[in-house]
Amino acid sequence: MVEPNDVIDVEVLDVTLDELPEVEASPKKVTSDKRKQIVFWGSLSSTCTRYALTLFLLGALGGLAFAIVYGEMKATFQLVLMIIAFSISFLGIIAGIVGFIARKIAIKYMKQDPNYEHQVE
Repeated sequence: MVEPNDVIDVEVLDVTLDELPEVEASPKKVTSDKRKQIVFWGSLSSTCTRYALTLFLLGALGGLAFAIVYGEMKATFQLVLMIIAFSISFLGIIAGIVGFIARKIAIKYMKQDPNYEHQVE
């Protein structure tokens, strides 16, 4: 029996290496053809819905403020500013609608791609 503190000399006479089987390269994960559409429509939806409410509220409040000033002074410059402010508010409404439609299109493409199936509501 070998004691735990004993030193054992070992001599190697022959070394044979087992041949490792060649590992087949795993196929690369195929990205779907829909990925670019999902990224585009998703980012468009995100951008539009992020700024839609802000544009609408600031445009409406600015238009209301310039409408009050225009009602008191009847100056052409205030009328122009009021029209610009309400146009910004209208752009906010359009951005909200575009964001909503872009989100629906992105969801449609996500349902067709197996990589995004778990993200669909």
